[in-house]
Amino acid sequence: MPKISVIIPTYNREKTIASSIKSVLNQTFQDFEIIVIDDGSRDQTIEVVRNYQKKDKRIKLFCLNKNSGGPVEPRNIGIENSQGEYIAFLDSDDLYLPDNLRIKSEILDKNNQVEIVSGFSWVVENTSKKIVDYWFFSPSNWLVRKKVFKEVGVFKKEQNSSDEMGWILRYRILKGIFRECLIKEPLIVYRWHKDQLTKLFFQKEKAILKAKILKSLIEDINELRIFKKDQAIILSKAGNFYCLGGEIKKGREAFLESLNMHFNWFSLFLFLFSFIGGGKYYKKIEKFLRFFYQNLIWHSRKFLASLRYRNSYKIALNIINNFI
Repeated sequence: MPKISVIIPTYNREKTIASSIKSVLNQTFQDFEIIVIDDGSRDQTIEVVRNYQKKDKRIKLFCLNKNSGGPVEPRNIGIENSQGEYIAFLDSDDLYLPDNLRIKSEILDKNNQVEIVSGFSWVVENTSKKIVDYWFFSPSNWLVRKKVFKEVGVFKKEQNSSDEMGWILRYRILKGIFRECLIKEPLIVYRWHKDQLTKLFFQKEKAILKAKILKSLIEDINELRIFKKDQAIILSKAGNFYCLGGEIKKGREAFLESLNMHFNWFSLFLFLFSFIGGGKYYKKIEKFLRFFYQNLIWHSRKFLASLRYRNSYKIALNIINNFI
């Protein structure tokens, strides 16, 4: 029985899945299985995985006939078919640093009270292949005791790609934050696709859909009232997506709801900006603020982290040069 089950959901990732698998095979900790769930790929992703299966029997492949629309169903299938005591996730374009599984599994081995270990990532812009940020929230960073999924439940299909946030909040409601451990030294390379972000933020239908998903997350978990700060942030994001989708009134309502729950400058600024030109210039303002944030805050955060975690930064650069 393997100690860790690494679950990799994938869809049309023939160009990146090999690097992700290699980053697991290159771990200093080797007691694992890799479970790849192909979500109806139309390219050569399955063939790439099968070639690796021939070389390593620890790799298992499950194929869905039809794309499910996001990573939720593949992750749940992976959990259901896992044999490991611990569950790790890896998106099929992300990469582990060599000590990722060793460091996180040792924490769970030595601390019975800890049930989830997460951490930070070096964020790499896919086109330039440059590290642009030091960021923490991604399922690729998680190592979770399998028993937790029996207690909290698996990911909700209704939320699809956003339920990692919903799941962790449901966990905190049930167990509390004290059972989580956050490692600040980055152990993951997270690949950021700038073009996908542009489509999400500036295509009306995608923005509205994202806003509705975030709102339904709030409505679905009534207990979130005890996590006012988390709920306020989610409402702020929903308000922003509504405004980007042209539904300014709904966006303002979400901003006000967020501010009434827990004050934050993000909600206040965007609420005020939504009145400029009756919301006509909202996209331009939001785009400018996002450009400012990414080029100043992101790079400043990355620079400071690269000084503090020099060894991790060097290893990440080497991985990027060899695998991306």
